[in-house]
Amino acid sequence: MGTLKSHCLDAAVLDINLGKELSFPIADALTRANVPFLFLTAMECAALPDSYRDKIVVPKPFAPWALMKAMARILAA
Repeated sequence: MGTLKSHCLDAAVLDINLGKELSFPIADALTRANVPFLFLTAMECAALPDSYRDKIVVPKPFAPWALMKAMARILAA
C-alpha cells in the first residue's frame, strides 16, 4: 500500500475485519491524514477501540441506502 500522501481521498469506507487482520492501522493512517472514514462491520460497536467509538459504523449486512446516507454524513462534516 502506498502512502496516503500520494493519493487524493475525500473519504474512505473500511471493513474492520480483513480476514486475518483488522483495518485499524489503515484507520490510524487516515486519521493522521485528516481523511474522514466510516466502518462497515458485523462487530458490536463496544468492540471498537476507544479512539474510534465516535466514528460512524454501518452494521453488516447493510442496505445500499444506509451506506450512502452514512457517506453523505461524513462528507458533509
